[in-house]
Amino acid sequence: MARRWSALLVTLPLLVLGVPPATALADEAHAMGEEERRNAARTLAEEAQRAFDARNYVRAEQVFRDAEKLFAAPTITLQLARSQAAQGKLVAASENCNKVIRDWGSNAAAPPAFKAAVEAARSEYDKLQPRIGAVLLTVEGGAAPSVTVDEKVVLPAMLGIKRQSDPGPHVARATAQGYKTAEASFTLQEGETKEIKLVLVKDPSFVALPPPPRTTPAARETREPPAVADTKKGSSRTLALAAFGVGGAGLVVGGVTGVIAMGKASDLNGRCPGGACPSSEDAAVSSYKTMGTISTVGFVVGGVGVAAGAVLLLTSPKSTAHVSPYVGFGTLGATGTF
Repeated sequence: MARRWSALLVTLPLLVLGVPPATALADEAHAMGEEERRNAARTLAEEAQRAFDARNYVRAEQVFRDAEKLFAAPTITLQLARSQAAQGKLVAASENCNKVIRDWGSNAAAPPAFKAAVEAARSEYDKLQPRIGAVLLTVEGGAAPSVTVDEKVVLPAMLGIKRQSDPGPHVARATAQGYKTAEASFTLQEGETKEIKLVLVKDPSFVALPPPPRTTPAARETREPPAVADTKKGSSRTLALAAFGVGGAGLVVGGVTGVIAMGKASDLNGRCPGGACPSSEDAAVSSYKTMGTISTVGFVVGGVGVAAGAVLLLTSPKSTAHVSPYVGFGTLGATGTF
């Protein structure tokens, strides 16, 4: 039987490529993308077949599975099923045979070898069915038990229903809170159906955690919500103070430079009869003009700053605030509490 399977794989490299033998080598030299995956699948299939012929079915299954991931040719999937059947994995082998039939059975354009693989899969699927066993598993006792067979989870919906199972030894286990673990070991023969019941018994040493204490409405502590700072009020006041500061500084600068400009104007009046200054006074004239400009800018900035501060202060949320203007020698501003 192994020789017959090996003969089928002799032509696998060219069938996976899907090209005639005369052009296979030429096309392989220019293979890119999808073609590279097919070439890799071919190489892996050859390696898997060597392991299969050496009766290393575990290795053969692993490498055939890797080859199938690259290119799911029916010839590769069929050999994967045969590797599984040789290990007694009849359920998985049956599923892969069915996969070949489902994916390639209606493909009229498939190569002849692929069609042959489909027919072989049909034949082997029919032969596997009477060999597959079944287990009807039930659990008694416990609430929402967790059930496993051979460390694989059994869905609650599958309890009480026959489920296919491979022949050989198995271990069924059920656990539930407050109950001792229930376990049953059994051996299933080919084609045999067994009913396995797991009975959960309460664990006398189990101590349930007490529920969290419940508080009545009267016992609940009433807490005032934390006060939320009025950030809007604080921001408005801060901006108002900043505006007053800038305005006051502008007024001070305008006043000081204005006095200096007036002094320079008085000096120039004495040295520039009729308003015409000689060239020797150009530096003094320039300094006078600069002081005048700075004074004007200072008064403008001061006026704008004080006005903006007043607007911000008046439009901020109501609070106890007191503002007092003050005028001093060379100074002008405002003081207050907010």
